[in-house]
Amino acid sequence: MQQPLFVRNAKQLITLKGTTDRPVTKEKMNDLQIIENGSVWIEDGEIIEVGPDKHLLELFGSRIDEALEVNASGKLVTPSLIDSHTHIIYSGSRVK
Repeated sequence: MQQPLFVRNAKQLITLKGTTDRPVTKEKMNDLQIIENGSVWIEDGEIIEVGPDKHLLELFGSRIDEALEVNASGKLVTPSLIDSHTHIIYSGSRVK
């Protein structure tokens, strides 16, 4: 079991919580939720809960000492996989 990860105090936290479609379609991307002052609790690589910081503190406050805490104050937290690659057809630099 890994140490829990608690990302908290995000200025904005973007989530698709409640979206059950897999894979998430382009249309479902319009259903993004923006949580102000949001937090995320992660255990063993799985997102357990997302929501307002106050809500997660109520749920996991007794376990804060065991978690690795990341203060995301003033930051945007968003779930994503950044796939920054290019294909051979674009030979040469595409940096502008």
